[in-house]
Amino acid sequence: MDFKNKKFLVAGGAGFIGSATVSELIKRGAKVVIVDNLVTGRKENINEKAKFYQINIADPKLENIFKKEKPEIVYNFAFNVLVPKAVENPLIEMDSISGGLNILMNCKKYGVKKIIFSSSGFLYGNTKNLPAKETEPVSPISPYIVSKNAVENYIRFFNKAYGLPYVIFRYAAVYGPGQITERWQITSEN
Repeated sequence: MDFKNKKFLVAGGAGFIGSATVSELIKRGAKVVIVDNLVTGRKENINEKAKFYQINIADPKLENIFKKEKPEIVYNFAFNVLVPKAVENPLIEMDSISGGLNILMNCKKYGVKKIIFSSSGFLYGNTKNLPAKETEPVSPISPYIVSKNAVENYIRFFNKAYGLPYVIFRYAAVYGPGQITERWQITSEN
């Protein structure tokens, strides 16, 4: 794929995987718009060559960014990654679900050519069938996984109902520089 001058919107582009994706897209000549609420994303992860909007993906004002920026391809990495907190309070995941749906509705309305979603290999639960195949049944083991599965299902619905092309990556045990760790504490200042 030729990335030169294509416009990408990266939701969660200040996070661990999102910021690495943004940098790679820019390196390949793409124009990139980042949307991130900076709850777990970090300002220092924002690539200076990207345009940045601090907003929650569940906010209806997200539509203004789609209208103004007209992205061709959208990556959605924006998700609550604090799984233990979601186990304590599953309502934390509602922004991930409603935000995922908000992104999809805007993709449809503004003619986005493809949505790429960052899901999780943990959708398969604690399966003993390793390596897990994509045909393995979904077995949610946390509210985080319930939410990932819900957004995946909405993506498939938008594909069937409106023809929105998509790719879903089910990452497993991703780690590396810039990752949120137990030592990194979430504060109200982030």
